[in-house]
Amino acid sequence: VDVDQIVLSPDTWFSTAPGAVKNDTTIVPKSPVGPGVTFVRLPYLQQVSATGAVVVWAVREAGSGAVAYQSGSGGPNVVPSTTRLVPASVTGMGFDYYQHEAQLSALTALTSYSYRVAVNSIDGGVTETFRTAPAPGSGTVRFIAFGDSGVGSTEQRQLSSLMTGTSFDFALHTGDVVYGVPGGSVAGGYPQLHSWFFDTYRGWLGSRPVFPAIGNHDEEAASAAPYRDVFVLPRNAANASYPDHVERYYSFDYGPAHFIVLDTELAFRDSLRRQEQVSWLVGD
Repeated sequence: VDVDQIVLSPDTWFSTAPGAVKNDTTIVPKSPVGPGVTFVRLPYLQQVSATGAVVVWAVREAGSGAVAYQSGSGGPNVVPSTTRLVPASVTGMGFDYYQHEAQLSALTALTSYSYRVAVNSIDGGVTETFRTAPAPGSGTVRFIAFGDSGVGSTEQRQLSSLMTGTSFDFALHTGDVVYGVPGGSVAGGYPQLHSWFFDTYRGWLGSRPVFPAIGNHDEEAASAAPYRDVFVLPRNAANASYPDHVERYYSFDYGPAHFIVLDTELAFRDSLRRQEQVSWLVGD
């Protein structure tokens, strides 16, 4: 047996090998020594369109955040993030963290961009790449759809590996993003979202966005408060009568298709709320 390098990694190579299984010649550079960024959630994409995208990440350190991004023909460009404290008293995760959200705009359709995040001007050490959508009404789209995913099972991680190795533009999640316990019952909150969604699907969340829907187990966690906190979704369902409908249902365009995500929980069970959602749907 001839071993020339052993790689120990909490994020980048946690679930993906850096090289071939046999006869590999890859040498992974040593991480820089010094103050770093402690990720709670690695960068993930939301709301990728033909002209924009949202990059979200969470870290333990307080401070200002930024995203540096560029295409093959231009850049780099740097945009600041909005930052907010998410206390342990809310999440039950045993520590406070800071969520960063950065809006990338004026992008070009059907173009690949690479990006890196930083906090307090300290680079996070992770490079991701994504591709913008075709212009609305044009091109093609390929997406995956899955649901009832979050129980932390071996099968879930096997499916995640298949997703990572599959070519698709984005994912639709049909609800029950996480359950409360491995047996598949009770409400799923922040700890479960951390372990059974963001950790499990880390192989593709940084390069392809997910558009989720609220399931009953998501709803059982404080009216889907953790779900609506960690996901940054289109806000086109905002209305004066029910401001809490924001992010519960929404729509978006991706190339030739228009997608509509509805809420079968709070905004459906009450008759007045249901009518508000139906009226929005008809208008959309």
